[in-house]
Amino acid sequence: MKKILAASIFLFAISCEDSEDEKSGPDLTGTYKLNKDYWDCDGKQDIIWMTIEKNTEVNTRVQIWDYMGDDCDDGSSCYQKEEVVNFSAEGNELIFVDNGEKLKISGNASAGGHITLTFPDGSSEKWDYFTSEVETYSPVCN
Repeated sequence: MKKILAASIFLFAISCEDSEDEKSGPDLTGTYKLNKDYWDCDGKQDIIWMTIEKNTEVNTRVQIWDYMGDDCDDGSSCYQKEEVVNFSAEGNELIFVDNGEKLKISGNASAGGHITLTFPDGSSEKWDYFTSEVETYSPVCN
């Protein structure tokens, strides 16, 4: 009887823990670089970084840093920055909803891993893990 009670308590604790994980979603905090297979620039280098940072249990900030001085953009030596703050957890994905359209991020935040950014039309991009640190880039373009 003691074994059954102990096993029941253990299973209950695990099930509660899983529910909390689903509520808070995946922790993809870190910096990622757009995989070269997804550069849309006729083979020219396109340097784009994505940073992900949990700022509350239910909201995550995602920033895209596109370097304008690379071979693709051939512009000024600065970073064009885009930011979305209200990504939220849905199972094992981060979701941003805008006018009913879902943008999803899922994947593996560890060395050798990658994440996938899926657009509302079903197309996607692969971003390679770079570091668990949330990097910033400068100067930011005006």
